[in-house]
Amino acid sequence: MAYVEWLLEAVDSETLQTRKLAEIDLVYRTESHWRDQLQIQSLVETPQAFLHRIIHPESGKDVLLARSVWQES
Repeated sequence: MAYVEWLLEAVDSETLQTRKLAEIDLVYRTESHWRDQLQIQSLVETPQAFLHRIIHPESGKDVLLARSVWQES
């Protein structure tokens, strides 16, 4: 659940204020542990969709890949 919260924190404030989350697809790739330093990346795929990635920078491995779809509120 924390992963999803972290992904949503990376979405721009305009999207969060004017749209609602309609769909989210998650792919867990590897585990992480307490105190691991993780990096969150998000980029706009379309005006309604974002691609997200949580990375373990020390190993370079993807912890989680996700795609979120947003619709007008």
